[in-house]
Amino acid sequence: MSGINCERCDARCRIAPKPGSKARMLKRGKGAGLCVNCATHDFLRHTYPANLQLAASGPKVLLNPDIRELFADIMRTAGADAEPDEINWNLIVENWELPWRHSMKSSGTNQVTEAEVERARREGFRPYRHQGTITKPLKTVYYGLDELKADHPDLARLIEGIQRRGDQPSLPDRDDPPPTQGMLFR
Repeated sequence: MSGINCERCDARCRIAPKPGSKARMLKRGKGAGLCVNCATHDFLRHTYPANLQLAASGPKVLLNPDIRELFADIMRTAGADAEPDEINWNLIVENWELPWRHSMKSSGTNQVTEAEVERARREGFRPYRHQGTITKPLKTVYYGLDELKADHPDLARLIEGIQRRGDQPSLPDRDDPPPTQGMLFR
């Protein structure tokens, strides 16, 4: 396997593409690209509302083990080529302010501009374009949209739209066991 340097932090990386990969995030590259740490940061900066929340709070929240577990679950769901233990969260925080060669792009997962992210850095996080505000704390688990609608109707409508498009799995059934902490991810 040959090596190449990360376009952002200059770390040495292996080139080891996975033939036939269907990864929807952190897909191994065949040539020039980013190390797993910079690719993780790039994913977060292009994912709303995480990008605004991280701009407002700063990257140190990524050192929280619960956040890392949630990200590992997202990686598993998206079929990432990278493994969660490949990510060095301390290095991501350390390199947070390194410049990017490309500007932030708008996409289905990111409706905000770099200017809006910069505003969040200065003024704090505000939900994007007033699509509804969360007025009650979110519970850990909601068993069905009816239960979610009672607390957060705007969020329930958003999830219904996602489910209609078939992008995400449905909410858990009441018979499903509650999630556990300290879960191992493959």
